[in-house]
Amino acid sequence: MDRRLTASLVALAVSIPVIISLAQGIGRPYTLTPDADIIYVGEVLRSFDGRPYFYSDHPGYTYTLALSVWLKLLSLLHLIPKPGLAEAVAAPSIDSYMQAMVWAGRWLSALMASALVAASAWLVRLGGAPPLVAALFALLLACSGGIAVQAIILRAELMSAGFTFLAYCSMAVAARHGGWRGPIWLGLAGFLAMLAMEAKVQAMIPLLALPPLAVVLDGLKRPLLPGRDDWRTLPLVLVALALCMPLAVIVPFSMADFDETRPYGFYQLLIAAWVLAGMAIYAQLNRVRVRGVMLAVLALAAGMALGLDVLFLRHSHRVMDAVINPLEHMRAFAGGGAQGGLLQSLAGTIPAMVMGMVRIAYLPLRLMELAALAGATMLWRGGDGRAALQSVMLVGVALAVEIVFGLRGMPPWYLIYIEPWVLAALLTPLSRLLSAGGRFRRPVFWAVAVFLVWTGARALSPDVVPAQPIANVCAQANTYLEPELAIRFGPTCRN
Repeated sequence: MDRRLTASLVALAVSIPVIISLAQGIGRPYTLTPDADIIYVGEVLRSFDGRPYFYSDHPGYTYTLALSVWLKLLSLLHLIPKPGLAEAVAAPSIDSYMQAMVWAGRWLSALMASALVAASAWLVRLGGAPPLVAALFALLLACSGGIAVQAIILRAELMSAGFTFLAYCSMAVAARHGGWRGPIWLGLAGFLAMLAMEAKVQAMIPLLALPPLAVVLDGLKRPLLPGRDDWRTLPLVLVALALCMPLAVIVPFSMADFDETRPYGFYQLLIAAWVLAGMAIYAQLNRVRVRGVMLAVLALAAGMALGLDVLFLRHSHRVMDAVINPLEHMRAFAGGGAQGGLLQSLAGTIPAMVMGMVRIAYLPLRLMELAALAGATMLWRGGDGRAALQSVMLVGVALAVEIVFGLRGMPPWYLIYIEPWVLAALLTPLSRLLSAGGRFRRPVFWAVAVFLVWTGARALSPDVVPAQPIANVCAQANTYLEPELAIRFGPTCRN
């Protein structure tokens, strides 16, 4: 019975983002959300004409790669016109052409949101959660505000936040495996972390929380390591070192040659030390041998290097610099302007942070945070201090991201960076309640049902993503598109 229920819940969860997208109107006018629909479609059209990568604001690189493959596939299937800058300029109706491209992009968003729900449920299950709890997690994630928003618009936050959370899940799975599986999962975590940064460098904020989160993971004690006589050890080590060579060369040059703004300094070394410190403390607590630590460090570095190599698929030194120097690149995001030091950049931002948090003060997110903290209290009183600390730290990650993103007024598309961490904080308390006996099972199901109705109603509301003024079509086109394409949008704005 539980197996059929679990499978049904996961299937429902995976379908929810597509249902939300269809209910909101996947064919609604592209002019409703030109920021950032027009920006990313324009960048992809530029790529089909062989022009260099232009948009480096966030930088959205990973997302534009995925969107370009998707548009090419739908074009080959004759579902949309041929994508390309020349084709867009020559199109009889630019509105019809852009409508088709944005329609295709919305389908990609819905499918990627479903894929994130499925991947999260799978990794949460591999990380030790019972099947029913993993299914409930998937259902709550699928109905969350962040997924609902990202499923109906074209934005890079879905890939950035999604890959960040999946990197954490991969790290948790690595902690539960010995042999070669542990390093392989850790390499995947490094790879996903770099893809998250390449989608949107703001992913650095939650990524910095991964080292302390690793310390409280429920990992294996004295995990088994690959044998010294294992013939795969030397080849894999050599491959990992080869993968790391571009990273070792490019990063110092980018740090020294960065000219977008005045550099803050070599904080990248502090980040590397922060990561190594987290790995060292974890190894000490779980009695991992030195050889295991070295393999883990090499696997993580190789995964990150492989993720950085993705930037060579459509190389742009601006994107490379943004990923390697994220604090400087986010200076405008923090409202600090192009001059001054780090403290000056953060000065005067507290009112913006507070206002951003107030805007979502009444969302279901607040109830989830309180439930997670109540669950942590239950775990602490039950004698499981490690699990309690883990839940509190996961809520802390969500709050830290919320505070920083409050600088931008906390628009709804940033919720995807916050909600998965709060839901993850609920995993262990839910597992304990459902395993404590039948008396807690029905109240948990009723609580989840009420929450799903609440969040589902919000996801289907017409104002889940605020409509933008028609003038923003030309504002985005004139700022980010080629002049010969931007001029085609003039009649749309005038009308």
